[in-house]
Amino acid sequence: MVSSNFLTVVLCNVFFFLFLSGAYSTTFTVTNKCKYTVWPAILSDPGSSPLSNTGFTLPPGDSNTLAVPPAWSGRLWGRTLCSLDTTGKFSCVTGDCGTSTVECAGGNPTSPVTLVEFHFNDTSGLILYDISLVDGFNLPVQVAPRSRNCSATACLTDLNMECPMELKVTKDGKAVACKSTCQTQPCSSSLFFKTACSGARVNAHHDHSFFTCSSSHYTVTFCSTRKSGMMKKHSGKKVGIYGGSGGVLSVIGLIYLFIKFRIRIRFSNQRLYSTTVTVTNKCKYTVWPAILSAAGSSPLATTGFVLVSGNSKTLPVPPAWSGQLWGRTLCSLDTTGKFSCVTGDCGTSTVECAGGNPKSPVTLVEFDFNGTGHMNLYDISLVEGFNLPVRVASRGGNCSATDCSVDLNAVCPTEHKVIRNGEAVACKSTCQTEPCSSSLFFKTACSGVRVYAHDHDFFTCSSPHYTLTFCPTSKSWRKAENKKEPSGKNAVKYTGVLAVIISVICGFIIFRIRLRLSNTDWEISLSAGTTNDTGQC
Repeated sequence: MVSSNFLTVVLCNVFFFLFLSGAYSTTFTVTNKCKYTVWPAILSDPGSSPLSNTGFTLPPGDSNTLAVPPAWSGRLWGRTLCSLDTTGKFSCVTGDCGTSTVECAGGNPTSPVTLVEFHFNDTSGLILYDISLVDGFNLPVQVAPRSRNCSATACLTDLNMECPMELKVTKDGKAVACKSTCQTQPCSSSLFFKTACSGARVNAHHDHSFFTCSSSHYTVTFCSTRKSGMMKKHSGKKVGIYGGSGGVLSVIGLIYLFIKFRIRIRFSNQRLYSTTVTVTNKCKYTVWPAILSAAGSSPLATTGFVLVSGNSKTLPVPPAWSGQLWGRTLCSLDTTGKFSCVTGDCGTSTVECAGGNPKSPVTLVEFDFNGTGHMNLYDISLVEGFNLPVRVASRGGNCSATDCSVDLNAVCPTEHKVIRNGEAVACKSTCQTEPCSSSLFFKTACSGVRVYAHDHDFFTCSSPHYTLTFCPTSKSWRKAENKKEPSGKNAVKYTGVLAVIISVICGFIIFRIRLRLSNTDWEISLSAGTTNDTGQC
């Protein structure tokens, strides 16, 4: 009897240990192939369970496997040149997270740093992953799913030695990192990064170089090739843009990229594309859609046009295109012929935007069409605020639509409203990088949209045809002015629909009550969705 009880206790302990150590089926393995120690760090996104380890030491040649909880999203990066001072304070020259310990425990990385980003979706089964150089570069890295049916993404070149002089971070006379000045839009340093690592994200809002896969196991490797090693004990040995030596190849790489862009632009007007985006205006007023292609993508044949109420326009999209589309409102010509819009203006003084960025606040629709036959990514972003209700749906295939059909302008917090002639025409966001009060307002009303830069509410689909609809339901309309628009060029005042206003206000009040009762980050289903409002998000 004693031996039987003893055996039972042992088995129970063993199973309990296995449960604790292997409760999650998803993993990523971090491997260090650099010739020097790297200190990996992990930061979970708001609302994601933290991993059991948020920072550790990884000597050359070693690996560490981390179990990942369901629906986890977050970032991983490598810290270099770390040490303890005389008081025991831990710090790193690159990638430091400011906690003074090896564990980062929620600390953000200090740029410049190479980031690996993951979003594990436990409902669709697809995982999003990418390498981001938005915050600069400090280490070569590769991300590879264990599945053979999925693509690896890598930035294998050591960019520190070839980094433009004004962007270099040096330690003891040696380059150890490369800054980025392109936090929000393409610029000269994003061209440098994109030339060397074409599959990496190089700016925050206009580059959608994501990869998708259904595999449960991923390997993140620092310095995955011999040529990508930063330097042996920081000896200062140069590595060129394409793995060679010297600075000549980086110049050739830039020339090659410029020629490639020109060729792609030349052929982009041929309209021989099988992928399309149809833009429909169901608003009761004129909308002026605008398009901005991401860095490295061919521009579309048009970058801006007039779309009167009830009309549609189909845009052919080149392979592997990524970019943003938005609607401009209340547009007009002044006495000098200069074109401008109250919301969404792109600053070009013409209907065509021709590379101009949208002026916030504006509702953005983002697409990334993967030309290799993988899943396409799309989302609605309120990172830059809100000006128009919108819906995105694929044509064909079993893919989910995403929408923000409610007119948020009428119920926008007073301090965030944009007013014209006494009426709210747009709603500002103050949450460019992390959740805050206005992101909670947006998330309550439109739960499936992106509300800050590192929010991963993307949708995936393999369909080649998509429909984008402004004011998709009658509940999201804004009444037209009584006076006639001059040449169809003037749209008018917003008046909210009473049912929508009540719906959103009730949802927001309930959300704030639940927020006070819980420390969790907006883990809530919108109660306003229980009304008879067909314009729900």
